[in-house]
Amino acid sequence: MFQIISSSNLSQLEPTTLQRWVEFNHFPPMAAILRTGLNLFLADKGVLAFSPGRTSNVIAGEPLTLVGRPGFNRELLDRFILWSHSQKRPVCGYYQSESQPSDHLTSHLAGTSTLIDLTCFDQLGRRFRDVRRAMNPLRTGKLTVREISDQKELWHPKIELAYHTWLASKRGPTIGFILSPPRLAHPLSKHERWFLATEGPHQIEAFVSALPYFNENGTCWYLDHIIQMPRAHRFALDLLISQTLTRFRIEGAREASLGFNPFACLPKERILGCLFWFLRESELIYRGKGLRRYKKKFGGHEIPRYLFIDKKFSKTTQMLDLWRVTYGRPLPSGWRETYRDFAMVPSTGLK
Repeated sequence: MFQIISSSNLSQLEPTTLQRWVEFNHFPPMAAILRTGLNLFLADKGVLAFSPGRTSNVIAGEPLTLVGRPGFNRELLDRFILWSHSQKRPVCGYYQSESQPSDHLTSHLAGTSTLIDLTCFDQLGRRFRDVRRAMNPLRTGKLTVREISDQKELWHPKIELAYHTWLASKRGPTIGFILSPPRLAHPLSKHERWFLATEGPHQIEAFVSALPYFNENGTCWYLDHIIQMPRAHRFALDLLISQTLTRFRIEGAREASLGFNPFACLPKERILGCLFWFLRESELIYRGKGLRRYKKKFGGHEIPRYLFIDKKFSKTTQMLDLWRVTYGRPLPSGWRETYRDFAMVPSTGLK
C-alpha cells in the first residue's frame, strides 16, 4: 500500500514518523527536499519525493527507507515506477548516487557532490591558506560568527531579505527544484541549524543553514543555504563555513556535505554528455565552475551524482520536463528589480 501527499502537509503525520525519517536519513539533501513542498510517495517502509511535470514524474534525489535490507531502495523506486507507468507517465530525475538505480531507467553522469571528512578538517597545509586568511577579520573583531538556531523568529525577516537580495544579484534563471528559501516553520525545522557572519550586532554578511543526515559513522551535516551578500566582506563566507565545520567536528560529527556540483567531471561522450559539457563550459544556465573551485578550498572529496531517464518513453520530453521542473517555478513580477536595489548598496541596508 502507498499514498501520495504533499511535503507541505508533513505535520499531519505522526511526530514519531518524522523523527524516524530524520534518524534513517542517509542522503545529504533529503531533509532539505522534504521542506520544499514536493509530492511524497509514501510506502510502508520508505518515502520518495517527486514533482509532477507536464508529462513525467520527476524524482528528487534518492528514496528514504526505514529498513536496512539491501536493495530496498530499488524495490521502493520500482514500485513508484510501476505506479507512474500505470498513469502512463515516465519517471526521470537527478541527484542519484547509484549509476543504475533500476532496470527501468538509464543513467547519465550529471555532476558530483562535495563531501568533507570532518575528522581530517584541521585547516593546515597550503590548500587551506585562504581559509586561514579568513580568520583575520574574526581576530580583529570586524566580523562575528554566531549560531542563531534558538533565535530564528527574531532573525527570519532579515535573513529572508538577505536571501532574496543575494538571489537577485545572480544572473541566469532561478532554480526552484530541491532548493527553497530559508523557512521559519516546517516539519523538520527543529533539526535545522542557522549560522551567521555579521559585522556589528545586526549587519548580515553571510548565512549558512545545515540539516542532519547519518551514515555508518554517525551524525553528518548537509550545508543547504550557502549565501554571501553582494557587498559583504571578502572572507565573510569563508570564515562562516570554516567556523561552522569546526563546530561540527568538535561536536563529534564525522562528515559534511557542501552539496551538488552540476555538470562537473563529465565525459564528453554521447549527445547528452556533450550537451552537459557545453552547459558547464558556457555557464548559460548555472555558474557552477567557480562554485566548485570555491568548495575545493575546504578540502574533501567528490562523489558522482547521476541523472536518470525512463527507457520506455521519449528522452526529449523527459529532458524538457526536467528543465521545466528545475526552472519553472515563476517568481512575482518585478521581484529581481525590487531586491537588486538592496544588492547595489552596502549590506548596511540589511540592519
